[in-house]
Amino acid sequence: MAELERLRARDARLTALEQLLEGAFYLTLNANDVFAWACAESCTFSIDEGLETLLEAYQRWGTWGELAFMAECKQCEPQAPLFRKMTPEVRAQYDAARAWVRGKPTGYED
Repeated sequence: MAELERLRARDARLTALEQLLEGAFYLTLNANDVFAWACAESCTFSIDEGLETLLEAYQRWGTWGELAFMAECKQCEPQAPLFRKMTPEVRAQYDAARAWVRGKPTGYED
């Protein structure tokens, strides 16, 4: 029974999120120091133009899909130290995500 209640609560939250996104114009992702040190960088994009690309990338590759989406928005790659810390498997995921995202609509506004 507790599991059913948890699923109902999750469904209600997802419905609320969908409704909020319908009325929003932009979404901002936190890029932290991924692209440059000490800059608290973010990536703001038009929901109408970029959300589908981001969602599919995230569903396929998780965090690495999100990172690839931001790299495409900014037209640059993450800093070298991040790549050095990636395992070969993780790097392969990022590279696949980056190749898939390249050229797709992002709705990025610099």
